[in-house]
Amino acid sequence: MPTKLAVQFRSSRNTSCAFERLKTCKKCGAYSVLFDDRCKECGATGKFIPVARYIASLNRVLPMAEAFGAVALVALAVVLANDWMQIAAAGIGGAAFLALLFLLRKRYKPYADLYRFHEVLVDHTPAILKGLRADLQEADGDMSANHPKEAYEKLREIGHLLNNESIKQRKIACLRRFYIRKDMELELDPLVPKKFDPEFVLYMRDAVKVNRQLVRHSALDYVVAFRPQIEAMEGGREFLVSMAGSALRMKKYVQMYPRFIIDYLDELPKERFHRLCKLLADTPVQQRNELYAKCKETAQTRYASDPDFQGMF
Repeated sequence: MPTKLAVQFRSSRNTSCAFERLKTCKKCGAYSVLFDDRCKECGATGKFIPVARYIASLNRVLPMAEAFGAVALVALAVVLANDWMQIAAAGIGGAAFLALLFLLRKRYKPYADLYRFHEVLVDHTPAILKGLRADLQEADGDMSANHPKEAYEKLREIGHLLNNESIKQRKIACLRRFYIRKDMELELDPLVPKKFDPEFVLYMRDAVKVNRQLVRHSALDYVVAFRPQIEAMEGGREFLVSMAGSALRMKKYVQMYPRFIIDYLDELPKERFHRLCKLLADTPVQQRNELYAKCKETAQTRYASDPDFQGMF
């Protein structure tokens, strides 16, 4: 295993939608999600704009074009009128039509903008995929050049839109090169593979050790599914105990994984077991299960004289 590196990741952008991370080149229409300002397709510099800004410009121009077309139709009706009565009717009808068009556009503008956003993304899917593949090649180049930090930061951005098993493996390979610290912006859910991967387990062990908040149901599903393989690893059982303790972070996880928690209940640290007791103490009679009974029994035997557990059940 190569020497591990102490790194500080570039801050990841916060967006309400993953596609807002895309940017497009005004010169050639190529797409990218990376940080550099030079287009890999045409070589232009300073021509990238966020895709959200590009679509916002369409949302300004297209309604103006529609309004111009509506005005042209009304003007045409007035020009083709044969007498003053028809001119008045065309003018009044046209004014009503334009007013209705304005009111409808104002009311449904958010939906129209969202539809156009979706329409552009669908129409430009081949170009977007081409851009993401070019970004991926750049990340692969960093990995080949032994620049795992730069590679991971690029893979992290790509992974918001394209996160197949191959990209997960690349990210895990990079993360295994770093010292994992509490102050790092870590990810876990997006990395969960479909098959057993000891490298992912080793990364998950390090990540959970410094940040228990990373554990969600996908990670718990993974350790439950591959428990025999994980337990066979060096330090595997200790890690499974830690994951059982992490499942106590939320009551819904306790309800989802009772059997898993029972199997490691006797090895939980006192602090974790005490939290479990607090979560289960007020369980209604009709909802009490094997985990409740086992927890109560352990509290009354192992911690019978401990004041922290007095009167809990």
